[in-house]
Amino acid sequence: MIVDLKMPGISGLEFAEKVADASPDSQIIILTGYGDMKSAVEAMRVGAYDYLTKPVDLDRWLQTLRKADERRRLTEANWIKAEFINGMSHEVRTPLGHITGFAQILEDTLENLTEKQQRYVQNIQNGARRLLDLFENILSFSTLKTGDVQVKLESVNVKDILDAAIEESRPYPPNRESP
Repeated sequence: MIVDLKMPGISGLEFAEKVADASPDSQIIILTGYGDMKSAVEAMRVGAYDYLTKPVDLDRWLQTLRKADERRRLTEANWIKAEFINGMSHEVRTPLGHITGFAQILEDTLENLTEKQQRYVQNIQNGARRLLDLFENILSFSTLKTGDVQVKLESVNVKDILDAAIEESRPYPPNRESP
């Protein structure tokens, strides 16, 4: 969307702010013959993609339009991808929840399971839990990419994270033979 900074009835900045509030994925380019640093900064603050002063060089104009269109397409693609991941995550998490639940029922109700059978049931539960965790991480990452979440920085123990990652990468519990 291209808007002039000075328009009758409403300024380009006010218009850009209203459009950005109503449609955050819009790419707004403010064009002006009266540009200054203050209005350029304000344009970016209200959500404009770019701020160009007249007369605009044709190459710069075309480059700005191409990049704005590319950004709009990427934003739309990220939204579609996030919707797909959200739907897929729900469709996969439900059956995995059933698998872990029924494996737990097997473990709790069947008597006299051999050690090998108990290990099989544990492997089912561990595998299903790892897949559930994977989908939760994918969903979290997808949410971060769409900008729907604020990131909170905090201190972590890197050694603990690495130890957990190494443990999770093992196909079976340590010190046990595979089935």
